[in-house]
Amino acid sequence: MCDLGAGAQPLRPHLPQGVKYLPVDCVDTRPGTHLADFNSPDFTLPADDFNVLTALGVVNWLNSAEMFFERLVHLAEGKFFVFTYDLWKPEGALGTPEGCAAAFSRYVRHLYPVIVLRRRVLFTGTLGHGEPDAVFRQPTTNIYLKYLPLQEYLVLKLLKLPMMPRWLA
Repeated sequence: MCDLGAGAQPLRPHLPQGVKYLPVDCVDTRPGTHLADFNSPDFTLPADDFNVLTALGVVNWLNSAEMFFERLVHLAEGKFFVFTYDLWKPEGALGTPEGCAAAFSRYVRHLYPVIVLRRRVLFTGTLGHGEPDAVFRQPTTNIYLKYLPLQEYLVLKLLKLPMMPRWLA
C-alpha cells in the first residue's frame, strides 16, 4: 500500500500484518519515507510494487488537483485509489459532491463516494482516464449517522439531506 501524504504515518498501525507499507510525503517525518512534492508535475512514487494508493487529507492542499491526478494516472494506472476531499471551502463545481464526481471521474474510473462525514467525502475507484460522470451515487453515510450527535442526525433526516449544509456545519 502506498500512502500519499503519509506524514507521521497514522494509517500504518491499522493495516493488517504483512501488508507492505510505502509512505510518501514532502517531508521525511519518519525514516524510510519516499520524498515527493505533489505540487511538482514530475513527482515520483516508490519503485516498489503496490496495489493500493491512499491520499487522505491531501487533495485540498494541492495547487492543482488536475495536475496531481494526471500524474497519478501516468504513474499508477489501474491501481485502486482511496482519497478524501473536503467540501468546506471550495467554491464552484468542486464545492459540491456532483462537481467532484464530474471532475475526479476523468482520472478515477468507477469513482464511488463511500461515505460523507459532515462535509468530507471519502472516494474510491481505480486510477485511469475515463469520461466525466456527474452522477453522485448515494454513499453509505447511513452507517455513520448512528454516531452523529442527535441534533445533526435530526437535521439530516428531517431535511432529507445527504450531508450537513455548509451554513450549518
